[in-house]
Amino acid sequence: MTKDELKAKIVTLELAIEKSKSDTCNVISELDKCKKDLTDLSKPKLTSQQYEAIHQAVEAGIGEFDFDDSDNYSIDFGIDYDGRVHCESFCFDNATDLEHNIIEKLEELFAVQEEDTSDNS
Repeated sequence: MTKDELKAKIVTLELAIEKSKSDTCNVISELDKCKKDLTDLSKPKLTSQQYEAIHQAVEAGIGEFDFDDSDNYSIDFGIDYDGRVHCESFCFDNATDLEHNIIEKLEELFAVQEEDTSDNS
């Protein structure tokens, strides 16, 4: 083989590798979607409206919780240099993270099903 023929073969092989990588990525993506769809088949189904209602209920429950109520926490006490006892901490600052965690758990339990909005009457 000549130098030019080898260069052309190298380019052809590199293109084949790139196409193969692209095809592999597409197959992996399709496989992941099929695995998720298979998992979702066994989950109870909710309509979008039901899912939204649950989401709003969780949001409202978190919003109505008094995160500054010291009875909801293990309180850390400290002693000042003058001998006075004080509360060093009792505040919970992660309401958004708590909501996110609850929503994630709901998504693990339920598969959201899009409603058929066409009018068949």
